[in-house]
Amino acid sequence: MEQNTISTTRIALKYGTIIGIGAVLFSLALWLLKLEEVVVLQLLDTIIWVAGLVIAMQEYKKYNHGYMKFGQGFNIGFMGCTIAGIIEATYTTIQLRFFRPEVLVKLKEDMIQAWEKSGMNEEQMEMLRPWGEWVASPGFLFFSAVLGGMLSGLIFGLIISAIMQKENTNPFEKV
Repeated sequence: MEQNTISTTRIALKYGTIIGIGAVLFSLALWLLKLEEVVVLQLLDTIIWVAGLVIAMQEYKKYNHGYMKFGQGFNIGFMGCTIAGIIEATYTTIQLRFFRPEVLVKLKEDMIQAWEKSGMNEEQMEMLRPWGEWVASPGFLFFSAVLGGMLSGLIFGLIISAIMQKENTNPFEKV
């Protein structure tokens, strides 16, 4: 049996980068147009991710004589979304650290208001303050965005590869 002419890793790197850059450009456009609060537009980001994975898996199948095992598709989806998540997390961290630090300040203020509304006393809030500072830090937000990309890859990779898989059942056909 011949080797595949292209690896799942290569496809995942290519399309993970494309998805990540596409998501960053979309987020940047929403920010510049001051449309970040429009929830319907934020959902379009998911379409970028899903469409990118579908195209990636189609390309893999094209180079693999129309075949793709479930595991190969899942690998493309998980690695691609992880790469896209790293790219998007890097953009978000840079944006929040240098261009929009007021978002982090507002996040901290909103946390304190939520604590006050829940009936916490001053002593309890002081105990939670270091945790709140950590959660509203660029480092934590980077970590959570990468984790979100990995979770997206897990979910999208499972679903899309299950739909698009096609295994070669003919033992005499060379792939």
